[in-house]
Amino acid sequence: MLKQVQHDKYHKMLIISGIIGLIFLQPLISAFKNNPDVVFGRARTVSVFYDQGVKLRQWELITQDGMNFPVNLARFFHNNVYLYGRNILERYFSHLEGNFLFLIGDTSQPFQIPGMGILYPVDGMFILAGIYIYLVNFYKKTKIIFYWFTISFIPAAFTFMTPSANRTFNSVVIFVIFISLGLIYLLRNIRYKKVFILGVTFLYIISFNYFLKEYFLVLPVKHADWWNYGWKPATEYVQKVQSHYNNIVIIDTGGMPYIYFLIYNKYDPGLFQKEAIRSYVSDRFGFESISSFGKYVFINDRNWHELKKNPLPDSLYVVPFSQGKDDLDYIQEIEYPDGKPVLIIYDSSR
Repeated sequence: MLKQVQHDKYHKMLIISGIIGLIFLQPLISAFKNNPDVVFGRARTVSVFYDQGVKLRQWELITQDGMNFPVNLARFFHNNVYLYGRNILERYFSHLEGNFLFLIGDTSQPFQIPGMGILYPVDGMFILAGIYIYLVNFYKKTKIIFYWFTISFIPAAFTFMTPSANRTFNSVVIFVIFISLGLIYLLRNIRYKKVFILGVTFLYIISFNYFLKEYFLVLPVKHADWWNYGWKPATEYVQKVQSHYNNIVIIDTGGMPYIYFLIYNKYDPGLFQKEAIRSYVSDRFGFESISSFGKYVFINDRNWHELKKNPLPDSLYVVPFSQGKDDLDYIQEIEYPDGKPVLIIYDSSR
């Protein structure tokens, strides 16, 4: 009788939780009905199946072997299932490589810290010890840890941007568990406990201080370009002088600068939705840009050398330094924290 009551209570909680979840997902469901790309657009464009690298490799292998064997036989051995399966497995196990974990980390610039992996090198010995202790003593009772760790890398494995720190963030919990198990095991079984504690404490202090230096001192100065530095001071300058111009033309080189002009200018979202003209063209990461809103115009298919031949009258041009470095007739220069120029601003009336 008691089991039946608990069973009914469980099902009741499950139904209530499902209803609450559907209520909170209603905006997303409605958006999906109107435009499926709201849910699958980004996922589709970062998918490993969207990447042309596997297709090109398949074509190369079939072409090479087709010179010595029948083409159908070459296609059989270089089929989609094998090539994509191998590619996914390689991407999956790339998240367990030493370079990613301890030395280099995620090479996608916004997620990278110079000279560091996603874990400290000192974590390595504790992880190995922790995995051993877990498999020997806890695996049968807590298989969820194994499943959790295994599943954590699957979403990233199906994308062409690997190894990925942001898509494997769920694995952090399991890494912490393994590190803790390994640390406790070694602490209990090592002979010179005080020396061990002092040594480990020293290594973690050194590691943490190195992280602080790289993240707060090195990264903002030497790698400011990773975070598209320059757009904030550029938008601040433009905001001061934009009333004197009919158009603000920004050459977009991939950083989607319209976002910065919206945020730093505190642009009215309702007004933006009315004014925005979309490009309806997605880049290789699945992002769609904005062609213009208000007096702001964003151009990504032409460079400054072309535009300056026939500029719009009474307009301000925000140009990457790489395109305008030979043209000294600018009114403002935006620099990185280390003094290197990043953007140049021109007045078409001059």
